Amino acid sequence: MYFLILLFSYLLGSIPTAYLAGKLWRGIDIRRYGSGNVGTMNARAVLGWGAAVPVFLLDLGKGMLVVYLARLAGLEGNIALLAAVVGHIYPVWLRWQGGKGLATAFGGLLLEQQFFGILAFCGVWLCIYLFSRDSDRAGLGGALAFTGLAAWRGVAPGKLWLVMIGLVVAWKHFVELTRKGR
Repeated sequence: MYFLILLFSYLLGSIPTAYLAGKLWRGIDIRRYGSGNVGTMNARAVLGWGAAVPVFLLDLGKGMLVVYLARLAGLEGNIALLAAVVGHIYPVWLRWQGGKGLATAFGGLLLEQQFFGILAFCGVWLCIYLFSRDSDRAGLGGALAFTGLAAWRGVAPGKLWLVMIGLVVAWKHFVELTRKGR
């Protein structure tokens, strides 16, 4: 059962909602426009808010759904969330090139009631963004703040998975920064 929940979580997380929105809204491959990313921010930049809001809500819902289903099965929600975030970032359907995992992580973290971690992420993200105007730098800083807080105040056994979620999201933002040469 454990393996099936993790596999389902990964596969659900890997559904590329921004890519599908690009195909449905404009008949385009969103990876060829804007930042090339398959996430909410690029959907907003390329397709507009009308597509970005549903993309965000669906990605948020993916995180919430896997946590909910894992709990129903009597499993740790955070490990299912980690699988979904990894699926979002490295989707099998798009040759491992996905989004940055924030909306999916955010949805699951809301259901896991990780409010202090979410506030830490948002506060650091906002501060860095106001000074740098760079969402990748802000995302990296926010993810590292979340990771640090999760490591410091998390509770076992979910603590390890929370730290891993933060590190995976931070890594993806770091990779984006180095790819862009910033």
